Parts: sequence; structure tokens; C-alpha cells
Amino acid sequence: MNRRMNWMERDGIGTIPAMLRTWGKVRDLFVIDDRSLALFRGCLGAILFVDLILRGRDLHAFYTDAGVLPRLTLLATNSPSWNLCFHLASGSFWFQLSLFTIAALAALCILFNFKTRLMLFISWVLLLSLHNRNPLILNGGDVYLRCLLFWSLFIAFSPKEAARHGVWRDLGNAGLLLQTALIYATSGLAKFYTPEWRNGSALLHLFAYSSIPNLYSTHHGSRGSCMGQPMAWSG
Repeated sequence: MNRRMNWMERDGIGTIPAMLRTWGKVRDLFVIDDRSLALFRGCLGAILFVDLILRGRDLHAFYTDAGVLPRLTLLATNSPSWNLCFHLASGSFWFQLSLFTIAALAALCILFNFKTRLMLFISWVLLLSLHNRNPLILNGGDVYLRCLLFWSLFIAFSPKEAARHGVWRDLGNAGLLLQTALIYATSGLAKFYTPEWRNGSALLHLFAYSSIPNLYSTHHGSRGSCMGQPMAWSG
């Protein structure tokens, strides 16, 4: 018996059960409750819909040839020939409005859990296209939203999907959780090496800009509040 066990360990056969047990423990770290996933799906659809509504208010100014960034100017300055952008097919207001409408309908379908997988893919593609149409008005939140949509393509939002897509489900769950964790980790490291965050004056400098209207700066002013340092350190 000992000879047989030594032969199995020498050929690596005995390590397979151990590897499977280790993989099972790793998978358990990224398990997400179905109710949490349902809430995440609904919030994701709502955020996409509200984001489109807010952008639609300035559709003529930011996404048409009559606005601040015509297609020829974008192609001449950023050279996005390799980027996915259906919004470059036409610079007319009605064409852009039609793409906005399709994206809004897809977002509502995600919100109400109708053809979720297909609508997630449509929303992701159209969001990439929309962001590539005018990259000058984007921020880190837009990039994070694209990442959330991408990882959502692999997440199983129902028990039936979870049974069919085991490996892809694990990939989606791990990507979603690690993406969020990395954002906080890298943000914390960046703040640690920034003197303004360490001495507590970062928020005071931020709220001093008149282009960022908010309740805090309205009531406390730009530099006079004693809450600025605790808020900066807690962030």
C-alpha cells in the first residue's frame, strides 16, 4: 500500500484531490448571494437609465456634429479608428437619439430582468460606443461602470444560469468583487502618498472650486470648517 501511495504522489495523482479542495475553498471566497445579485442587477439597470437621461439633456451639445466635438475633430485629434463607436456613423441629432433610446430600453430590460444576458451585452457595447464618441466628458466613474457591465456578462443572475455556467459564474463573481476591492486599495495608496490627504486639507481644496457646487461648501465655506480634516482622513 505504501509503495502504491508513493507512486501516486510521485506521478502527481495524489495531489489532484488536494487541488480540487483548494479550488473549492477559493471559489467559496467569491460566492455572492442571489438576493444581492438581484439587487445589483436592478441598481445597475437603474444607473444606466439615469445616466442616459442625464447625458440626453446635452445630447445636441456633446454628441452631434453641431456640438462642441464634431466627428471630424474627434477623428483628427484622438484617432479612435480602432475603438468601437457606432455613434460615429452619423452626426445627426435623430441618429444619436435613436441610439440613446435603444440603450435606455436595454437598461430598463436589465432593471426588470427581461432577457438580462442579451441586454447586458447590448448595454455594454452601446456604453463603450457612447464613451468613445466624446471621451472629453468622462471620469473614473464612467470607466467603473463599463467594468461593472463587463463582469456582469459572466454573472449568473438566476439558479438556472448558475447550474449551466459554473466556471463563467465564478469568473464574473471574482472579477466583480476584486474590481471593487482594487478601486479602494489603489485609491487608498494614492491618498497615502498625497500630502493633502495626509494633512487633511484635500477636501477643503476640493470644495473651494466653484465648479463643484455642493451642500458642504454652501454651508461651511471653502476653508473654515473643522469637519474638513476628519472627513479627509476618513476618506
